[in-house]
Amino acid sequence: MAVFEARVAATSGSRNRLVLSGELDVVARPTFDGVAAGLDLEDDITVDLTELTFIDSSGMLGLASLQRLAEAAGGSVRLVNADDRTLRLLRVSGLIDKFEVG
Repeated sequence: MAVFEARVAATSGSRNRLVLSGELDVVARPTFDGVAAGLDLEDDITVDLTELTFIDSSGMLGLASLQRLAEAAGGSVRLVNADDRTLRLLRVSGLIDKFEVG
């Protein structure tokens, strides 16, 4: 089991960069929510999934919640470097249309 970590990396302009690593599951969700709560939701947020090794439905709901809160505050969420498995889960769940994906 890979330990989950969420950290805010250097930002550029009005875009926060949230880097996720390890497994984003029901156990890690409170950590994700805590870090996400510290972001300025009025700015755009890039979520870097390069180091994410696993995500379950709880993790997907965390991303969806972040996106919904950011959109309500006037910001947006962009997912980058998602692997094929994560992209497939986003498509199957219908969440892919909620995010910018790059």
